Amino acid sequence: MPRENQHYVPQFLLRNFCAEGQCHVFDKSTCKEFRTNPRNIMGEADYNVVRLKGNFYLDFESKFTHVENLAKPVLESIIANETVSALSPMDLATLCCFVVVQHLRSKSSRQSYSGIFQDVKLRFPDLKTNDIPEHFSDEEYEKFCLLKMNLDKLDEIAGYLTTKKLILLKKCCAGELYISDNPLVMHNYNDFGPYGNIGLGVPGIEIYLPISSDLVLGFLCPTIIDGFHKERAKAEQKISEIQLKVFVDGALPLQSGVSVILDAKERLEQAKMKIAMLVDSQYAPISKDILIFLNALQIQWANRFIAARRKDFSFAHKVMKEKPHWREHPRIEVA
Repeated sequence: MPRENQHYVPQFLLRNFCAEGQCHVFDKSTCKEFRTNPRNIMGEADYNVVRLKGNFYLDFESKFTHVENLAKPVLESIIANETVSALSPMDLATLCCFVVVQHLRSKSSRQSYSGIFQDVKLRFPDLKTNDIPEHFSDEEYEKFCLLKMNLDKLDEIAGYLTTKKLILLKKCCAGELYISDNPLVMHNYNDFGPYGNIGLGVPGIEIYLPISSDLVLGFLCPTIIDGFHKERAKAEQKISEIQLKVFVDGALPLQSGVSVILDAKERLEQAKMKIAMLVDSQYAPISKDILIFLNALQIQWANRFIAARRKDFSFAHKVMKEKPHWREHPRIEVA
Protein backbone atom coordinates (compact mmCIF):
# COMPACT_ATOMS: atom_id res chain seq x y z
CA MET A 1 0.00 0.00 0.00
CA PRO A 2 1.48 3.41 -0.98
CA ARG A 3 1.95 5.84 1.90
CA GLU A 4 -0.54 8.69 1.73
CA ASN A 5 -0.42 12.02 3.53
CA GLN A 6 -3.59 12.17 5.63
CA HIS A 7 -4.57 15.41 7.34
CA TYR A 8 -5.77 15.80 10.90
CA VAL A 9 -6.91 19.32 9.98
CA PRO A 10 -8.85 19.22 6.68
CA GLN A 11 -7.27 20.97 3.73
CA PHE A 12 -10.56 22.69 2.85
CA LEU A 13 -10.47 24.35 6.27
CA LEU A 14 -6.81 25.36 5.99
CA ARG A 15 -7.45 26.93 2.56
CA ASN A 16 -9.65 29.50 4.30
CA PHE A 17 -6.45 30.77 5.93
CA CYS A 18 -4.51 31.05 2.67
CA ALA A 19 -3.58 33.91 0.39
CA GLU A 20 -2.66 33.00 -3.17
CA GLY A 21 -2.84 29.31 -2.30
CA GLN A 22 -0.42 29.41 0.63
CA CYS A 23 -0.61 30.10 4.35
CA HIS A 24 1.98 31.38 6.77
CA VAL A 25 3.00 28.98 9.53
CA PHE A 26 4.57 29.41 12.96
CA ASP A 27 6.30 26.45 14.63
CA LYS A 28 5.91 26.97 18.38
CA SER A 29 8.52 24.31 19.20
CA THR A 30 11.26 26.27 17.39
CA CYS A 31 9.63 29.72 16.99
CA LYS A 32 10.50 29.57 13.28
CA GLU A 33 8.21 30.74 10.48
CA PHE A 34 7.64 29.54 6.93
CA ARG A 35 5.11 29.67 4.10
CA THR A 36 3.62 26.62 2.42
CA ASN A 37 0.68 24.98 0.68
CA PRO A 38 -1.91 23.50 3.08
CA ARG A 39 -1.36 20.02 1.67
CA ASN A 40 2.13 20.06 3.23
CA ILE A 41 1.13 20.73 6.83
CA MET A 42 -1.02 19.32 9.63
CA GLY A 43 -0.94 15.78 8.29
CA GLU A 44 1.12 12.60 8.37
CA ALA A 45 1.70 9.64 6.12
CA ASP A 46 -0.93 6.96 6.83
CA TYR A 47 -2.14 8.87 9.88
CA ASN A 48 -5.45 6.98 9.84
CA VAL A 49 -4.15 3.64 8.57
CA VAL A 50 -3.70 0.61 10.85
CA ARG A 51 -1.30 -2.07 9.62
CA LEU A 52 -1.98 -5.72 10.41
CA LYS A 53 0.46 -8.57 10.39
CA GLY A 54 0.70 -10.30 7.03
CA ASN A 55 0.85 -7.05 5.02
CA PHE A 56 -2.85 -6.22 5.52
CA TYR A 57 -4.22 -2.87 6.61
CA LEU A 58 -7.35 -1.05 7.78
CA ASP A 59 -7.87 2.46 6.41
CA PHE A 60 -10.14 4.73 8.48
CA GLU A 61 -9.47 7.78 6.31
CA SER A 62 -12.57 7.25 4.17
CA LYS A 63 -14.77 7.44 7.30
CA PHE A 64 -13.34 10.83 8.24
CA THR A 65 -13.48 12.03 4.63
CA HIS A 66 -17.19 11.14 4.56
CA VAL A 67 -17.85 13.39 7.57
CA GLU A 68 -15.77 16.16 5.98
CA ASN A 69 -17.70 15.94 2.70
CA LEU A 70 -21.01 16.29 4.56
CA ALA A 71 -19.79 19.21 6.68
CA LYS A 72 -18.02 21.14 3.93
CA PRO A 73 -21.16 22.66 2.30
CA VAL A 74 -22.57 23.52 5.74
CA LEU A 75 -19.40 25.42 6.65
CA GLU A 76 -19.26 27.07 3.22
CA SER A 77 -22.82 28.31 3.72
CA ILE A 78 -21.99 29.71 7.15
CA ILE A 79 -18.95 31.52 5.75
CA ALA A 80 -20.83 32.89 2.73
CA ASN A 81 -23.85 34.10 4.73
CA GLU A 82 -22.00 34.93 7.95
CA THR A 83 -24.73 33.43 10.13
CA VAL A 84 -25.55 30.20 11.94
CA SER A 85 -29.16 31.13 12.72
CA ALA A 86 -30.47 29.55 9.49
CA LEU A 87 -29.03 26.07 10.04
CA SER A 88 -31.46 23.17 9.80
CA PRO A 89 -31.47 20.45 12.49
CA MET A 90 -29.60 18.17 10.06
CA ASP A 91 -27.04 20.90 9.33
CA LEU A 92 -26.48 21.35 13.07
CA ALA A 93 -26.09 17.59 13.62
CA THR A 94 -23.61 17.39 10.73
CA LEU A 95 -21.65 20.34 12.11
CA CYS A 96 -21.51 18.83 15.61
CA CYS A 97 -20.23 15.51 14.26
CA PHE A 98 -17.56 17.28 12.21
CA VAL A 99 -16.41 19.33 15.22
CA VAL A 100 -16.15 16.22 17.41
CA VAL A 101 -14.23 14.32 14.72
CA GLN A 102 -11.86 17.28 14.44
CA HIS A 103 -11.28 17.16 18.17
CA LEU A 104 -10.79 13.40 18.49
CA ARG A 105 -8.49 12.89 15.52
CA SER A 106 -6.13 15.77 16.28
CA LYS A 107 -2.47 15.04 16.85
CA SER A 108 -2.68 16.34 20.41
CA SER A 109 -5.68 14.19 21.26
CA ARG A 110 -4.05 11.08 19.88
CA GLN A 111 -0.81 11.75 21.74
CA SER A 112 -2.71 12.33 24.98
CA TYR A 113 -4.54 9.03 24.77
CA SER A 114 -1.39 7.27 23.62
CA GLY A 115 0.24 8.60 26.77
CA ILE A 116 -2.46 6.89 28.83
CA PHE A 117 -1.66 3.58 27.16
CA GLN A 118 2.02 4.04 27.92
CA ASP A 119 1.34 4.98 31.56
CA VAL A 120 -0.84 1.92 32.02
CA LYS A 121 1.89 -0.33 30.59
CA LEU A 122 4.50 1.17 32.90
CA ARG A 123 2.38 0.90 36.04
CA PHE A 124 0.85 -2.47 35.25
CA PRO A 125 3.43 -4.36 33.16
CA ASP A 126 1.55 -7.67 33.51
CA LEU A 127 -1.74 -6.22 32.27
CA LYS A 128 -2.78 -7.49 28.84
CA THR A 129 -3.38 -4.48 26.57
CA ASN A 130 -3.43 -6.23 23.18
CA ASP A 131 -6.37 -8.61 22.79
CA ILE A 132 -5.34 -9.94 19.39
CA PRO A 133 -1.52 -9.99 19.19
CA GLU A 134 -1.69 -12.50 16.34
CA HIS A 135 -3.08 -9.72 14.11
CA PHE A 136 -1.71 -6.46 15.56
CA SER A 137 1.54 -5.25 17.00
CA ASP A 138 1.01 -3.42 20.31
CA GLU A 139 1.54 -0.04 18.64
CA GLU A 140 -0.92 -0.73 15.81
CA TYR A 141 -3.51 -2.19 18.19
CA GLU A 142 -3.36 0.98 20.26
CA LYS A 143 -3.90 3.03 17.09
CA PHE A 144 -6.77 0.76 16.05
CA CYS A 145 -8.51 1.19 19.42
CA LEU A 146 -8.22 4.98 19.27
CA LEU A 147 -9.54 5.22 15.71
CA LYS A 148 -12.39 2.82 16.40
CA MET A 149 -13.34 4.72 19.56
CA ASN A 150 -13.46 7.97 17.56
CA LEU A 151 -16.11 6.52 15.28
CA ASP A 152 -18.02 4.29 17.72
CA LYS A 153 -18.53 7.13 20.22
CA LEU A 154 -19.16 9.85 17.63
CA ASP A 155 -22.91 10.25 18.13
CA GLU A 156 -22.62 10.04 21.92
CA ILE A 157 -19.90 12.69 22.14
CA ALA A 158 -21.55 14.92 19.53
CA GLY A 159 -24.60 14.90 21.77
CA TYR A 160 -22.71 17.12 24.21
CA LEU A 161 -22.40 19.80 21.51
CA THR A 162 -26.08 19.74 20.58
CA THR A 163 -26.89 21.02 24.08
CA LYS A 164 -24.63 24.07 23.61
CA LYS A 165 -25.60 27.49 22.28
CA LEU A 166 -24.05 27.87 18.84
CA ILE A 167 -22.79 31.35 17.94
CA LEU A 168 -20.70 32.84 15.16
CA LEU A 169 -17.90 35.24 16.04
CA LYS A 170 -16.67 37.67 13.36
CA LYS A 171 -13.39 39.57 13.43
CA CYS A 172 -14.02 43.32 13.55
CA CYS A 173 -10.51 44.53 14.29
CA ALA A 174 -7.00 44.55 12.84
CA GLY A 175 -4.75 41.53 13.28
CA GLU A 176 -4.62 37.94 12.08
CA LEU A 177 -6.83 35.15 13.37
CA TYR A 178 -4.82 31.97 13.99
CA ILE A 179 -5.70 28.34 13.39
CA SER A 180 -3.55 25.57 14.85
CA ASP A 181 -2.98 21.88 14.22
CA ASN A 182 -5.36 21.33 17.17
CA PRO A 183 -7.95 23.97 16.24
CA LEU A 184 -10.82 22.99 18.53
CA VAL A 185 -9.99 24.84 21.75
CA MET A 186 -11.79 25.04 25.10
CA HIS A 187 -11.88 27.48 27.99
CA ASN A 188 -13.72 27.61 31.30
CA TYR A 189 -13.79 30.35 33.94
CA ASN A 190 -15.13 27.92 36.56
CA ASP A 191 -12.72 26.16 38.89
CA PHE A 192 -13.65 22.62 39.88
CA GLY A 193 -10.40 21.88 41.69
CA PRO A 194 -8.87 18.43 41.13
CA TYR A 195 -11.78 17.39 38.90
CA GLY A 196 -10.65 19.80 36.17
CA ASN A 197 -12.74 22.26 34.20
CA ILE A 198 -12.07 21.24 30.58
CA GLY A 199 -14.30 18.86 28.65
CA LEU A 200 -17.13 18.93 26.11
CA GLY A 201 -19.73 18.25 28.80
CA VAL A 202 -18.28 20.28 31.69
CA PRO A 203 -20.51 23.10 33.06
CA GLY A 204 -19.39 26.55 31.93
CA ILE A 205 -17.31 25.29 29.00
CA GLU A 206 -16.62 27.54 26.01
CA ILE A 207 -15.61 25.78 22.77
CA TYR A 208 -14.18 27.57 19.73
CA LEU A 209 -13.23 26.49 16.19
CA PRO A 210 -11.85 28.95 13.60
CA ILE A 211 -13.42 28.31 10.19
CA SER A 212 -11.94 31.20 8.19
CA SER A 213 -9.53 34.07 8.67
CA ASP A 214 -12.46 36.18 9.95
CA LEU A 215 -14.93 33.73 11.49
CA VAL A 216 -15.00 31.42 14.51
CA LEU A 217 -17.67 28.96 15.59
CA GLY A 218 -18.49 29.08 19.29
CA PHE A 219 -20.32 26.52 21.40
CA LEU A 220 -21.32 27.96 24.79
CA CYS A 221 -22.58 26.00 27.77
CA PRO A 222 -26.22 26.90 28.58
CA THR A 223 -25.11 27.95 32.07
CA ILE A 224 -23.31 30.92 30.46
CA ILE A 225 -26.54 32.12 28.84
CA ASP A 226 -28.40 31.49 32.12
CA GLY A 227 -25.85 33.74 33.81
CA PHE A 228 -26.75 36.63 31.48
CA HIS A 229 -30.45 36.15 32.23
CA LYS A 230 -29.67 36.19 35.96
CA GLU A 231 -27.62 39.38 35.53
CA ARG A 232 -30.57 41.03 33.80
CA ALA A 233 -33.05 39.89 36.46
CA LYS A 234 -30.78 41.07 39.27
CA ALA A 235 -30.32 44.51 37.67
CA GLU A 236 -34.07 44.86 37.05
CA GLN A 237 -34.77 43.92 40.67
CA LYS A 238 -32.28 46.50 41.97
CA ILE A 239 -33.85 49.25 39.85
CA SER A 240 -37.35 48.28 41.02
CA GLU A 241 -36.28 48.31 44.68
CA ILE A 242 -34.84 51.84 44.39
CA GLN A 243 -37.88 53.12 42.48
CA LEU A 244 -40.18 51.62 45.13
CA LYS A 245 -38.19 53.32 47.87
CA VAL A 246 -38.50 56.67 46.05
CA PHE A 247 -42.26 56.16 45.74
CA VAL A 248 -42.68 55.28 49.43
CA ASP A 249 -40.34 58.00 50.77
CA GLY A 250 -41.57 60.61 48.32
CA ALA A 251 -38.07 61.96 47.74
CA LEU A 252 -35.38 61.58 45.13
CA PRO A 253 -32.42 59.38 46.16
CA LEU A 254 -29.15 60.86 47.31
CA GLN A 255 -26.13 60.91 45.01
CA SER A 256 -25.14 57.45 46.26
CA GLY A 257 -28.57 56.18 45.30
CA VAL A 258 -28.30 57.76 41.85
CA SER A 259 -24.97 56.00 41.33
CA VAL A 260 -26.55 52.67 42.27
CA ILE A 261 -29.38 53.25 39.78
CA LEU A 262 -26.98 54.21 36.99
CA ASP A 263 -24.81 51.17 37.72
CA ALA A 264 -27.85 48.88 37.72
CA LYS A 265 -29.11 50.38 34.44
CA GLU A 266 -25.68 49.89 32.85
CA ARG A 267 -25.57 46.27 33.99
CA LEU A 268 -29.10 45.79 32.66
CA GLU A 269 -28.21 47.17 29.24
CA GLN A 270 -25.08 45.01 29.04
CA ALA A 271 -27.04 41.89 29.94
CA LYS A 272 -29.74 42.74 27.38
CA MET A 273 -27.08 43.32 24.71
CA LYS A 274 -25.38 39.99 25.43
CA ILE A 275 -28.70 38.14 25.32
CA ALA A 276 -29.72 39.86 22.10
CA MET A 277 -26.41 38.98 20.43
CA LEU A 278 -25.80 35.47 21.70
CA VAL A 279 -29.38 34.20 22.03
CA ASP A 280 -31.36 36.08 19.40
CA SER A 281 -28.74 36.78 16.72
CA GLN A 282 -26.30 33.97 17.63
CA TYR A 283 -23.53 36.44 16.79
CA ALA A 284 -20.66 38.18 18.59
CA PRO A 285 -17.99 40.57 17.25
CA ILE A 286 -14.32 39.75 17.73
CA SER A 287 -12.74 42.83 19.26
CA LYS A 288 -9.00 43.21 19.79
CA ASP A 289 -9.23 41.75 23.29
CA ILE A 290 -11.24 38.76 22.10
CA LEU A 291 -8.82 38.21 19.20
CA ILE A 292 -5.94 38.05 21.69
CA PHE A 293 -7.96 35.61 23.81
CA LEU A 294 -8.79 33.32 20.85
CA ASN A 295 -5.26 33.39 19.42
CA ALA A 296 -3.78 32.63 22.83
CA LEU A 297 -6.01 29.55 23.07
CA GLN A 298 -4.87 28.38 19.62
CA ILE A 299 -1.21 28.74 20.68
CA GLN A 300 -1.76 27.02 24.02
CA TRP A 301 -3.69 24.08 22.54
CA ALA A 302 -1.53 23.66 19.44
CA ASN A 303 0.53 20.51 19.20
CA ARG A 304 3.15 22.35 17.18
CA PHE A 305 1.97 24.49 14.24
CA ILE A 306 -0.09 27.69 14.00
CA ALA A 307 -1.21 29.07 10.63
CA ALA A 308 -2.50 32.46 9.46
CA ARG A 309 -3.41 34.15 6.18
CA ARG A 310 -0.75 36.82 6.57
CA LYS A 311 2.73 36.87 8.07
CA ASP A 312 1.85 38.28 11.48
CA PHE A 313 3.18 36.17 14.33
CA SER A 314 4.48 38.91 16.63
CA PHE A 315 1.86 37.90 19.20
CA ALA A 316 2.87 34.21 18.93
CA HIS A 317 6.53 35.10 19.50
CA LYS A 318 5.58 37.21 22.53
CA VAL A 319 3.44 34.43 24.02
CA MET A 320 6.14 31.79 23.59
CA LYS A 321 8.70 34.07 25.21
CA GLU A 322 6.41 34.64 28.21
CA LYS A 323 5.12 31.04 28.39
CA PRO A 324 7.88 28.70 27.20
CA HIS A 325 6.09 25.75 28.85
CA TRP A 326 3.47 26.03 26.10
CA ARG A 327 5.96 24.52 23.67
CA GLU A 328 4.72 21.14 24.88
CA HIS A 329 1.00 20.40 24.69
CA PRO A 330 -0.26 19.13 28.09
CA ARG A 331 -1.37 15.51 28.02
CA ILE A 332 -3.72 13.45 30.13
CA GLU A 333 -2.05 11.56 32.97
CA VAL A 334 -3.16 8.44 34.79
CA ALA A 335 -3.80 9.14 38.47
